[in-house]
Amino acid sequence: MIKPNSYRLFHFIFRVATKANVPGAVIVIMALFSQPITASDINSEKQILIDRFLEQNGQSPANIGRQFAAAFIQQITDSLNETDPDIEPKAFTIVEEEVQKLIYSSVITSNRLQSLMYPIYHRYFTSSDLRAIVEFNQTAAGRKLLKVMPLVVHEGLQVGRVLGDELRPKIYQRISDQFGSSNISWSGSGNLLGGSKQKVVKQTGEKKPQVTTRQQGNKDQ
Repeated sequence: MIKPNSYRLFHFIFRVATKANVPGAVIVIMALFSQPITASDINSEKQILIDRFLEQNGQSPANIGRQFAAAFIQQITDSLNETDPDIEPKAFTIVEEEVQKLIYSSVITSNRLQSLMYPIYHRYFTSSDLRAIVEFNQTAAGRKLLKVMPLVVHEGLQVGRVLGDELRPKIYQRISDQFGSSNISWSGSGNLLGGSKQKVVKQTGEKKPQVTTRQQGNKDQ
């Protein structure tokens, strides 16, 4: 369970991983904020089943390591190009080498990834569940599902963005109309569904006492 004071950090890391298009890495990040269940709580048979399931889904340590490395290298390279366009080419070689070394030792050849992944699948799947899923994934239908699901998810996200773009101005207009009919004043210059936040002030109907020119003069004395 994600602790309340960890939501900001969680969402920040989650956005970075999704922006970098690293689906397997997102699952690892989820594990970092999950309830503390250690690998020792999971029997060896179930660990083997989880390993097979991860391998089938392209989430083995080697694959996850490659995804992390590519994402980190790309992000650092883009940052260097933006902040220091004239930096020596050797800098990019150093970036790639150091990232690869760290990922290799921390993800691919260590048990750190498994210690993070095992608790997730242990929490949501029984050994019988995993065994059935692994066996299904070995069938023709299962292999096809594994192959096309990333494409289906990707296209589904694109459809969601299109639908969101269609609904956004309609929602904006409906809320704006209701604000008007309810005597709620607002600047109306920004986007309610993104961008700068609008300060919405509800009019109470009470009028502030007006200050006459003479009263203002007395106050200034």
